Amino acid sequence: MTASFRSASTTALAVAALLTVGTAHAGYRMTAFGGTLGFDEIMSEDYDAASELLDSRYAELDRYARHANLCVSLLKSKNVEGAMASCQRALTVAPTDLSSSLLPGIGKRTAIMTHLYSNRGVVRAVAGDVFGARADFERALSLDADNANARTNLEYISANDVAQTEQ
Repeated sequence: MTASFRSASTTALAVAALLTVGTAHAGYRMTAFGGTLGFDEIMSEDYDAASELLDSRYAELDRYARHANLCVSLLKSKNVEGAMASCQRALTVAPTDLSSSLLPGIGKRTAIMTHLYSNRGVVRAVAGDVFGARADFERALSLDADNANARTNLEYISANDVAQTEQ
């Protein structure tokens, strides 16, 4: 797989393609948080190293980013259950982490929450929870209607629903 990503330095986010081309889930996109623990390993497709580094308990700064990156890494390693736990943990700790005055302003906080909901939606989709996935993508879009990942993910799951209905 070639990892396609674009940097968005204004939000300190980088977007990575989720699954290898040719899998049933190749159309989904997730966000790995750039400049944070495990990001370089994810982008170099060394998911075992990323997961090991991100699963270490010493890293408590940027907890939401650590858990979000672990979610991406675990899903890329086909550990759906672990990915779901990490995505849920990212969403749980993010409000507390993001309320710190040392972290990004409100616009960036909204962008971060948008990406976290979209990531969890992808995990839910891969796990077969279409309704939960759709709800997460819609929640992400309610926070930021212009979020490309959430929009792409919602369109992808909708297209697959239509294709399955027509079969």
